[in-house]
Amino acid sequence: NGSIESCSGLEFDRALHTAQTPSNAFDYPAGVAAQLFANEGIRIASHYLNTTGSAITARVTAVLYLAKPGTVTQHAAQLFFNNLQILVPPNSPGNAQMTCTLPKDIQLFAVTSHMHQFGTHFEASTGSGTPLFETETWDHPEFKVFDPPLSPSQGDTIDFLCEYDNPTSKTLIFGEKAEENEMCILSGRYFPAPDGATLGCN
Repeated sequence: NGSIESCSGLEFDRALHTAQTPSNAFDYPAGVAAQLFANEGIRIASHYLNTTGSAITARVTAVLYLAKPGTVTQHAAQLFFNNLQILVPPNSPGNAQMTCTLPKDIQLFAVTSHMHQFGTHFEASTGSGTPLFETETWDHPEFKVFDPPLSPSQGDTIDFLCEYDNPTSKTLIFGEKAEENEMCILSGRYFPAPDGATLGCN
């Protein structure tokens, strides 16, 4: 058993699973599984915004299922596109936009967004205009699953946009503090990822 320790909201390591809803079960396409390498441990990082005047106690449960031998033909990994260039003036609306170019052909089978409390709208699409994801929910966005997976090619682009409303007297910038910073992230799952590497863009 591991110990409980402080963690940062800026720890963007290779992820086996992410969730922003109270409960999230994730089914992979047939023949696809995430990799956990030999001698590799699992760390669970869980973040909360306590709006009460008292301490809160959280319980997190993660259940992983071992694939049956001989059933896995492709390995999946995380897609993580993170816009660090956020600048929203005080008492103003604003937005952050980003375009990422795919370095290889992929099969994209799930996406979601991540913003903080000042986020009012998120949308993502391919460079050719195919919608990928859209929400006005900042706190509990669910994954959108593509069945069959989408098949963007090397060199294709993905565009995503975050819109904000800043009612505070401070400029909003990228950061981990949900009460005073913002984020603009497109996250998802893709394959093939034979080395388990995160497909990133920032």
